[in-house]
Amino acid sequence: IEIVGEAGFVRDAVREIRKLNPDIAIIDLKMADGTGIDILTAMKKDNLATRFIVFTNYPYLQYRKKCLDAGADFFFYKATELDKLMELLKTLLLSEKKS
Repeated sequence: IEIVGEAGFVRDAVREIRKLNPDIAIIDLKMADGTGIDILTAMKKDNLATRFIVFTNYPYLQYRKKCLDAGADFFFYKATELDKLMELLKTLLLSEKKS
């Protein structure tokens, strides 16, 4: 796993994801100038192969639904699901190696 970018602002995240076209983007809901849903909405138009994982402290069902509807592939709660996120990353990494 290689970290290729990091952003604290929605506009920077959108720009970097478009530029770097990563396999996976891990995003949060709360950002300095908006939300992760703003990123998902902007990225949905681009039809990238990037998989979007929302990793947040806001696990509420309405946020989960909004994120998945906006294009998130996965949604995890930071306080209790780090192990699930790590397992998913391992699974995705293994599936990439087989391709």
